[in-house]
Amino acid sequence: MVASINGQKHKVFFRIVLNMTPAAPYTESIHKLICLPYAGGTSSYFRHLSDCLSPSIKVLPLDISGHGQKSNQKYFRTIYEMASDIAESSAKLVKGQDFSILGYSMGAFIAFELAKLLIKDFDLSPSLLFIVAQRSPEITTSPPYWFKLKDDELLEKLLNLNGLSGSEYNLMKPIITYMLPVIRADLEAVELYKIEGINNAIDVPIHAIFGKEDQVAGQSKMLTWKNFTRSEFDISGMDGTHFFLNECKKEIARKIISNIERV
Repeated sequence: MVASINGQKHKVFFRIVLNMTPAAPYTESIHKLICLPYAGGTSSYFRHLSDCLSPSIKVLPLDISGHGQKSNQKYFRTIYEMASDIAESSAKLVKGQDFSILGYSMGAFIAFELAKLLIKDFDLSPSLLFIVAQRSPEITTSPPYWFKLKDDELLEKLLNLNGLSGSEYNLMKPIITYMLPVIRADLEAVELYKIEGINNAIDVPIHAIFGKEDQVAGQSKMLTWKNFTRSEFDISGMDGTHFFLNECKKEIARKIISNIERV
């Protein structure tokens, strides 16, 4: 480099010291949170939850095969297939880092089976399991099964489950009608999933969250999730019916943060 000083040119040499490397900038440890959606749902459901969490928690929302960004792929009819299909990719996402798993409704069953697979096949254990809006697997779903209903009957139940107003009802009806084959397969997986805690408990704390007005998976139906952990279990309620995540996202985010900070 050539510089001019008092009209004279001098060569200025910059000495490079090879054995001195700058200190790496401080970065806060990242805790990854795998999020799995409800029957017929997609990863976009967790977008607003991500906005409410601290920067140290990175949300990894996943689409199940046949849903969302994977809508061109085959869909499955069992929880085991759904969990197995994402196990390897999930392991790659969290390997070497602290992580937890959150499952909403159908996603809760997938989350539990995914946790078992990550522990057994990849030696990766989640710090926490957040089970949201889903009955304990020990509680049997009794007929008539939703997945066996006629299209118009199933559509009516799904729309009522969402608690939609008149305008929302009319807006969502053609969308849900189009998605009925995938939703029906998801419901089959959910309604036929039943296991006992005594043979399936894992060494991972479980925090269960229910909607106080939820007729599908209220508190009484979630209490025996405690049988599925050999570690800590707690349960808390939110105002709302079955789909309360967006309305209670800030409160749920606070619970996620406080639980992760304790581990």
